[in-house]
Amino acid sequence: MKRKKRMKRGIALALVLTFSTMILFQVQAAISIDTERQCSVTFELDSSYPELKELTIPVHLYQAADVNEYGEYQMREGFEKEELSVTNSGSIDSFVRMVITKYWQDADGTKDTKLSPDLIRLNCLTDNGWVMDEKASTPERTILYYTNLLTPGETTPSLSDTLQIDAAVSRKVKETITKEDENGYQTIETVYEYDGYRFYIEAEADAVQTHNAQEAIKSAWGVDVEVSEDGKTIRLR
Repeated sequence: MKRKKRMKRGIALALVLTFSTMILFQVQAAISIDTERQCSVTFELDSSYPELKELTIPVHLYQAADVNEYGEYQMREGFEKEELSVTNSGSIDSFVRMVITKYWQDADGTKDTKLSPDLIRLNCLTDNGWVMDEKASTPERTILYYTNLLTPGETTPSLSDTLQIDAAVSRKVKETITKEDENGYQTIETVYEYDGYRFYIEAEADAVQTHNAQEAIKSAWGVDVEVSEDGKTIRLR
């Protein structure tokens, strides 16, 4: 019996960043995708503000990266030096932390708690002043503290450098065998179980004052720290 395969390939992935200074240096998604697949962006206005329908609203789209059929991303010129870091935009010295939340949504926009956030591999750097709170972190939520005092206008070193999607996402497939055609060929349609899924990364940064830092951090973040004698560094207990 003759057989041929028709493949429906690709997992639609979107990265949503809710913290304005969160930028990725490099993106790598180790899955198979269809680079010829057409895409579009649609904007819809509800009835709350009918006057907007009479306006011309400019929309600018920017291509930040190129992607090949293996899901490997290469940042385009102007985006290759992007980093995930925190800037003290206030007027006083502060200690800061970052809370990163990872999760999946299905094609209908519903959060999928069965698909592990561990498959979203954000590589965090902890050799440059950042330290991860292993006790409080979970597969979905990662908590990092910057152990050095951050002065007004100062920016921390990058706390991540790469993002990778585990290839296990693309191994969940369902095959459907259709009837033979007039030439005796049988079509096998392969559909990825997670086709249309999106992964989300949300990053939230917050800060506490350096005055009575030990008590302030305990009150705000619920963690015990040791503060150096000069008040410029902290260490998790």
